[in-house]
Amino acid sequence: MESVVILAGGKSTRMGRNKALLDFGGETLIERVFRILQEAFEQVIISANDTRAYEFLGAHVVRDVFADAGSLAGIHAGLLHARGQHCFIVACDMPFVNVELVRYLHGFTTDFDVVIPQSRYSEPSRTGLEPLHSFYSRNCIPHIEEQLRSNNLRIIDFFDQVNVRRVTIDEVRACDPEELSYFNINTPEKYELAKKKLLRQRGK
Repeated sequence: MESVVILAGGKSTRMGRNKALLDFGGETLIERVFRILQEAFEQVIISANDTRAYEFLGAHVVRDVFADAGSLAGIHAGLLHARGQHCFIVACDMPFVNVELVRYLHGFTTDFDVVIPQSRYSEPSRTGLEPLHSFYSRNCIPHIEEQLRSNNLRIIDFFDQVNVRRVTIDEVRACDPEELSYFNINTPEKYELAKKKLLRQRGK
């Protein structure tokens, strides 16, 4: 696989501090995500406006072209710098990212511009999408730019203009039975829960 972009440009408002640099089992969150994915990808890009904060990773750090435009601007910046046609986008606060699932998603990139997994919410019958754990092609760039120029920051709103493969929950669970791949840490409570999950994993 060619390029992965780790999004680290968020303001971590709910966490109260930079979540990318939180300690997680002896390494920072972003170090863990970087370590897991660097073996699977030829190019690792960090999307962040505070470029100095991530120099220690030794990765290519890129700034947003569109300022203060959230994750969509980070996706855009990453795609602009990606070497290949498709790029995996992942948030820096997803410490259980699963390479097996990522490879499965990648298998659909030949035929689709976006490959995005579904996830289950609290209601048993409701499903959602995980746009910050997905593959995007460079064909998405003009559509993303159009949204950014109109200040529409909702990532999925350009999907009807490109070819999208929605990967079902059952497909996800075949690679990741607990659906931990896109468990994200955006509050102190979820940080504590994630540390407990890590301890359980290490205790196996």
